[in-house]
Amino acid sequence: AGEPAPAGLPVVLWKRIEPTLAAAQAAQQNLANMRLEGVTGEQGRVSFDVEAGDYFVQVPSHRLDPTLVTVAESGGDWQEFDLPGVTRLEGRIRNSDGTPVANTSMWLHSGDQDYSTMSLYYTDADGRYAIENLAPKPYALSIIKSVADQSAQHVREVIGGGAPSQVFDVTFPPLTASIHGQLTDGNGVGIEGCWIGVEFLDAPHRSILAGWVGTDATGHFTVPRLEPGRHIVRTAWASFQNVYSEEVTLTAGEDREIDLVAPPIPGKHIRGHMIAADGGRRGGNLVFVRDGKAIKTATTSPPWIGPMWAPSM
Repeated sequence: AGEPAPAGLPVVLWKRIEPTLAAAQAAQQNLANMRLEGVTGEQGRVSFDVEAGDYFVQVPSHRLDPTLVTVAESGGDWQEFDLPGVTRLEGRIRNSDGTPVANTSMWLHSGDQDYSTMSLYYTDADGRYAIENLAPKPYALSIIKSVADQSAQHVREVIGGGAPSQVFDVTFPPLTASIHGQLTDGNGVGIEGCWIGVEFLDAPHRSILAGWVGTDATGHFTVPRLEPGRHIVRTAWASFQNVYSEEVTLTAGEDREIDLVAPPIPGKHIRGHMIAADGGRRGGNLVFVRDGKAIKTATTSPPWIGPMWAPSM
């Protein structure tokens, strides 16, 4: 143990529950009694008046992940915790030409980037960022490449060194490659309003989402700002089985055409548009279609993407 934690540090105590859906739902309905909050006082001390049982202690600001403690039936329990987060990580994000990546967002992941998102941070107008209280362990920064595309990421790994401060600058590779193409059905007709994802396969540990766009009225799509390396193009959230391209290796400045063909879907198909009172499209609503045996749902796409789609009726 080192020096006491400063006063005023938020500490969260969670009551342990059984790993079942029913227990989770019950806890959600009784959150005030399942989640207790306190702040440290002098000498970094904080106390909770709770019944005997198992709890998790968490100090989010200092990267202390939920730590299991058991409170006995008799008397009070005294626990000591070492706060691992001590390093201030700061740096600057630049494009390949040296210009700052201004006002973009970046996700901090722990470990091997398994989507264990810890916090969201932002760069300023000069591309600079700062992250407080990192523990001496591996992290990954998932940086949004442009404010124009809040899904396209570039990932870099960093290891917290344990020092009070650490500088970690990032320069993007040339984001000048692109992929365009068309998504069609078995008859060659373009499919409107389907999401197309491009995954970058050369990122460490796992692929990342390098691009995310919707097809237009004729099924065409363009994915910009791709970096050199191996990619794969795929459909996502489609009414049919997802379609994947072959592996695509891009060089800087290259534009590649990749077309996708959706598999046939048996049964009757219903297409349509939600029409608002002013005659325009409505998006984001759920449409319930009854087939005589069950109720199936189909989600309308946002108005800038396209129509609803109720397959396999």
